[in-house]
Amino acid sequence: MNTYSIIGACAALVLGSWNPPRVPAGDADGDRDGLSDFQEVHKYGTDPRKADSDGDGTPDGDWLERREYAYTVRAVVQVMKPVTLEYLNDDFQDARLLDEIEQYAELEVILYPFGTANREIGADKGWRKPERELKRWLEPGPSSDCTPQLRKQVQAALSESGIDLDKLSDREAVEQVSSWLMKRSEFHDGFASFITAFDERGRPYVPAELAASAEFNQKERGVTIEEQWQREVLASGMFERRTHGSCTSSAIYLSGCLRAAGIPTRTVLCIPLVDANDEAERGMLERLQHHQVRRVTSAAAQSQIGSWTSHTFNEVWVDGRWRRLNYSKLGQDILDRQFLGLMIHVGTFHDWADARMSETIGRRL
Repeated sequence: MNTYSIIGACAALVLGSWNPPRVPAGDADGDRDGLSDFQEVHKYGTDPRKADSDGDGTPDGDWLERREYAYTVRAVVQVMKPVTLEYLNDDFQDARLLDEIEQYAELEVILYPFGTANREIGADKGWRKPERELKRWLEPGPSSDCTPQLRKQVQAALSESGIDLDKLSDREAVEQVSSWLMKRSEFHDGFASFITAFDERGRPYVPAELAASAEFNQKERGVTIEEQWQREVLASGMFERRTHGSCTSSAIYLSGCLRAAGIPTRTVLCIPLVDANDEAERGMLERLQHHQVRRVTSAAAQSQIGSWTSHTFNEVWVDGRWRRLNYSKLGQDILDRQFLGLMIHVGTFHDWADARMSETIGRRL
């Protein structure tokens, strides 16, 4: 995944079509400025009672105007497709398309590293009866294969462990079930998730051009590719074998098993602010004016030198909105020394198969 970034703490003009703000489904917009009340309070710092917080004649929803009350970092990135632009305006960033060609999309992304959405995670006792639009995120996929059999297995094992979903709020269910899932499984090293594709019937296979990588993995780990799929690519196999692999594998495992527990779940892909292997890009971090942001991103970049870096985790529906779940941590911030430094959200998928990583990253391993 190639990226380049242009970063800074103040607004900058960029040529490209202006995308009007879109209020997340279910969010209120009392002043009708195109920004939700929740995000005005927890992301933008604007006044949810005024369409023009500073009274300068430009509504808060304007692409540049909405940045006036919060510290932001601007990045321009080229991201190999698929790019799910419809999901990239979330509680921590705004994104718009600048250009695209067959291979990649060029995005302008505005990051809000000090957003406070994670401070307001409530709990819903009625989560066991999800709204119709959420049911898609409970359905199985090729990798997050929460079949009826897996649902029975997961719910029976939860009951045996003393976790009664009917007595828990959605927040309690996510925190307890995700922690339980990670503790009951052991780490299995491997990156089969990046060399595996899925056919039209949802069956895994290794493309011919990646066969050498599969053979190498098999020799290194002493297991067949079929067994690697069961250990790190298919949620049902991981649950049965009590294993999980890389961050991507863990996200697949959680996606399938949390859905089996009735929790709407999807998979999120993030990349770092800069390519740490490019000295010029690392130098851009010195332009960050906030000491904490500069310190965290610079330290993360140093640790990423010599490797390609991305991070895959989950989003779960809790208390009426999508919340980031990083392994068993509900409410993952985008500024984190241990996780990319400053994360740019570039993809949200129903199933890992939709990310088509065997066509991109898999061919670079």
